[in-house]
Amino acid sequence: MIALFGQGQSRAVAPVLAVLLMLVFASSALGSDLEYRVKAAFLYNFTKFVDWPDEVLQSADTVTICVVGEDPFGSSLDTTIRGKTTGSRTLSARRIRQPEEVGDCRVLYVGYSDSAKLQNWVSLARAESVLTVGDYPRFVEAGGIIEFVIVDGKVRFDINNEAARRSRLRMSSKLLRLARTVVQ
Repeated sequence: MIALFGQGQSRAVAPVLAVLLMLVFASSALGSDLEYRVKAAFLYNFTKFVDWPDEVLQSADTVTICVVGEDPFGSSLDTTIRGKTTGSRTLSARRIRQPEEVGDCRVLYVGYSDSAKLQNWVSLARAESVLTVGDYPRFVEAGGIIEFVIVDGKVRFDINNEAARRSRLRMSSKLLRLARTVVQ
């Protein structure tokens, strides 16, 4: 596994963990625009707490966050990750429409408009070791890995760790502790 949060980076992880905690607790009274800016920040931070298989990132210099379906982020995802890195890799964002584009993604946000095709997207993503994220009810029960939920006006998330393992992804214990619930 290629570690994006290796042993020598423990001091660098602490500030990122603090940002994740702030996002969880400071997102009260969300409006739609603010909600998706917070979710964009979560997507960025998730990349710092996931290990992909060696062969997936070995020759990659970019970690791509893809959005499929209706894009609720507008420019906030692009703005959030502009100039950012995860480990030594640059982050980029893409909007995709076709299943064959999944292989270029490391994170796949499945918008609600594509929920009817969820099983297809999850299967494709699993085969390519892609972290799947969604924000509609029972996303993790349907095989997605991370589901955004709004609790008391705050963005939180649930994790299906079994789905992550099936995708050959390893979630940091720090990320698992921040989750509202974890399906093992």
